[in-house]
Amino acid sequence: MLNEMCTRYQKSKSQHKYAMHLKSKAMESKMTQMFQMLTQTNAAIMALVNQNVAEYVEVGHVVGPSPAMSEIHLMGCRRGGTPKTLPTRSKNSRTL
Repeated sequence: MLNEMCTRYQKSKSQHKYAMHLKSKAMESKMTQMFQMLTQTNAAIMALVNQNVAEYVEVGHVVGPSPAMSEIHLMGCRRGGTPKTLPTRSKNSRTL
């Protein structure tokens, strides 16, 4: 009787191990497919971004300093320096 129980246990243990192996392979396959889809999506997005950047530059939108630099310049700041006076914000105000 004990020998029969051990045989059943070994059999169910090997069946469980095999089932887990199959599940692992299935999960690995799904992850590979998802990674391929993500790679293709990223490639498509980068192609669109590069196309839009090229069109933006081609039309001539890139002229002069960036808005942040001109804002700093308007506040009386030389390149590499600090503004003479910084705008202050009141506690209750959401704007400068």
